[in-house]
Amino acid sequence: RLVLPEGARILDVGCGTGGNLSMLAGHGAVTGVEFFEGAAKLARAQSGCTVLEGPAEAIPIAEERFDLITMFDVLEHLDDETPALSEIARLLSQSGRFLFTVPAFMFLWSGHDVALHHRRRYRSAPLRRVLEGAGFQLQWLSYYNAGLFPAVAAIRLARRLTGGGQESADVAQGDGLVAGTLETLFAAERHLVGRIPIPFGVSLIGVATR
Repeated sequence: RLVLPEGARILDVGCGTGGNLSMLAGHGAVTGVEFFEGAAKLARAQSGCTVLEGPAEAIPIAEERFDLITMFDVLEHLDDETPALSEIARLLSQSGRFLFTVPAFMFLWSGHDVALHHRRRYRSAPLRRVLEGAGFQLQWLSYYNAGLFPAVAAIRLARRLTGGGQESADVAQGDGLVAGTLETLFAAERHLVGRIPIPFGVSLIGVATR
């Protein structure tokens, strides 16, 4: 529901193996940036998009400016968000949008976060301060993935009490039935996100401008 210009220039920072690049390509000309060489190579092969190699803190693009820059679950991996946010601000066009997601609530911290090399989880007010301190103006900030929140909270708190799952992801590779069910529940919120604020959830989503 973001209104982008025709032929929009889109940059996906921390694109991983490129799972979102094909989706984004339906909205404009997409470039990916990925720190890990192997992931960048796979992203190129799978999406056919240009994928550059480099860290979010020093994106290897000099002059081009983008109408949309996305960071899907990237900020929580960085020791300090400020250098990466400065790069986003540098590369965003004057009327461009910055679309981002991050995991929410430190009380949900678990072995899942350890396994995925997270540094932190976020609450909305501190995240707003970080973004505004980096020169962004928030247009939208909301929790989402609320449907799974009760189950995720129960599982992670139970693991914490029992001392289990200290360095394991919530869903194992190959667990197709569970993953498919989670994806269906997750996708069900698409009609709400961006239209009404959701007061709680496993994640946060936001849109900002320079």
